Amino acid sequence: QTQVAALKQVIKKAREEGDIDTETEAQEKLAGVLYEQRDAARSVQQKEQAVQQSQQPQQPQQPQQP
Repeated sequence: QTQVAALKQVIKKAREEGDIDTETEAQEKLAGVLYEQRDAARSVQQKEQAVQQSQQPQQPQQPQQP
């Protein structure tokens, strides 16, 4: 989160100073950081779901009657 806050400050300052190049660069970096955070959160969530599913007791399948 500190990286996000720092980039937001850079964007704010660049906007106030009219520095379009710095603002654009900071926005691109911010988008990348946010994407990485969401991707990491999604990976953690998927791993947690996999662990939960593996911990659930397996129900034995009953053979089908002819």
